Amino acid sequence: MSNFLSIQLFKVPVKTWLFIILFYGFPALLDLIDFNDLYFHNILWFLYLIPTLFLTFLHGSKYGILSTGAGSLLFLLTESLQPSGIVSQGLITLAELILVNVLITVIVGQLVKRNNRELGRQKELERQLGEAKADLEYIAFHDSLAGLYNLNYFSHRLTKQFEENKINRIPACLMFFNLDRFKLINDSYGHPFGDQILKLVAEKLLSLIEPGGTAVRSGGDDFILYLPETLPDQAKELANRILMEFSKPIHFGKIEIRLSASIGIVHIQEEDSLEVSLQKASSSLHFAKETGRNKYQFYSAKFVEAANRRLLLEQGLRKALEEKRLKVFYQPKFDLHLNQITGLEALLRWNDPVLGNVSPDEFIPVAEETGLIIPIGKWVLEEASRQVLEWQKMGYSDLHVCVNISSIQFLQNDFTKMIEQIIRENSLQPQSLNLEITERIALYNIEDTIQKLEHLQQFGVTISLDDFGTGYSSLSYIKSLPINFLKIDRSFIKDIFFNHQDAAIIRSIISLAQSLDFKVVAEGVETDDQLRVLGEMGCNEIQGYYIAKPMASEDFSKFLEDNLVKHYSYE
Repeated sequence: MSNFLSIQLFKVPVKTWLFIILFYGFPALLDLIDFNDLYFHNILWFLYLIPTLFLTFLHGSKYGILSTGAGSLLFLLTESLQPSGIVSQGLITLAELILVNVLITVIVGQLVKRNNRELGRQKELERQLGEAKADLEYIAFHDSLAGLYNLNYFSHRLTKQFEENKINRIPACLMFFNLDRFKLINDSYGHPFGDQILKLVAEKLLSLIEPGGTAVRSGGDDFILYLPETLPDQAKELANRILMEFSKPIHFGKIEIRLSASIGIVHIQEEDSLEVSLQKASSSLHFAKETGRNKYQFYSAKFVEAANRRLLLEQGLRKALEEKRLKVFYQPKFDLHLNQITGLEALLRWNDPVLGNVSPDEFIPVAEETGLIIPIGKWVLEEASRQVLEWQKMGYSDLHVCVNISSIQFLQNDFTKMIEQIIRENSLQPQSLNLEITERIALYNIEDTIQKLEHLQQFGVTISLDDFGTGYSSLSYIKSLPINFLKIDRSFIKDIFFNHQDAAIIRSIISLAQSLDFKVVAEGVETDDQLRVLGEMGCNEIQGYYIAKPMASEDFSKFLEDNLVKHYSYE
């Protein structure tokens, strides 16, 4: 008990004890004066209540009761020192006053305790409200996935900083960053995996920008970097560091991912708002993507024309699809061993009444970015299947048609079902359809690719690997791919007669294909010399202007009739 009291008493601050001693000492001194007035002594007792109430208010009723006890002992001590013999009378009064003081102490203590509880609840509520306000503000201005600032912050908070920097003539640059072909990652490995990539991208960007810079995720795989106190040369150095960092392979367990990115950069002008600067950076980004990707591009006024052109292409392409103004042209494939035409490649063409003849190199990327490639690609497959069946019924039973497949198409979950449905609806023999995929598609998600291609081959469809030699194929992957044809890119064919290196590469490709039991198709053949060299190397089929240019279906029908007995010999 004594230990408890000592522990509790030592918890009272020193200043409080000094205050109590002072207020106990004053009535004690008065009490030592020999007054023979009982009422004076009773009134004097209430002076002892002052430190009691003080302790009760500060530390609760426990300390108030302790103070009452201490005051009572002090009162008894002073009364015992009185020579007047009033102690006995004081004892009766003391019992009553102790009871009164204890009751007052308990009541005041409860009131204080209740008040403290209310104050505590109020402080806790204020704390919770403060935390909730901070959380709401964080949510309002931050991206929930990457942890970076979001477009709301960009539009409200960053605008103020942007204008202040312009007033103070602080140089600044704005970057618009976007991953190349990020949709392929989501389609191949799923959105949760893609989210992990985006988090990693955010971390890398934050680690690369200088203090004072701001990183914003504007949505999807789009990121905005605001870089105050940055000149164009400094922005160029940062862009190179970013591209170099993202060129390194990323490992997630057994999965290895190689990313690339495109960056649009604008050096902010005094007359431009934040929105205008972002629009310029966006135009620069689109130009970087259209001219090869995996690069950065500073803003130029010519991008406005390019952006307007792209908008016209998108609008015109949608209208052309609706009004069926797209056409499929066909280019023949010639078999050097059978010495006859055995196949044809379906090639999409667009002649717009306003834009004129638009190159596939220009409108196909627009179709892929907008998703129009999905309905367009399906229409090409249906049209080519219908047309080759018509020629087969005319007596050209050995013909097969090759159709280029976009990566966006191939990665659709229902791709194989769509192919089977088109073949069945057109009553086409599966082996009459050849699908051409690129190395980038084939090796992006090798397991998914092999599964889809094996399914199609089992159904009877043949597969070509297009533009072989221009990518970064690993031979260990190539040999595992279920394909039937390798198509050598025209860039190797052009100088095959004069360039020994090109000739050596083609000879190696043909040797590789023969060992893997693939057939080889050479694209872009235009001369007798090219035909002769390819034939001597053992190439199986050729395609190019030497045989014929791409032509409309009605012209191709006439071409077939004229070439029934025509031979293209390399001997």
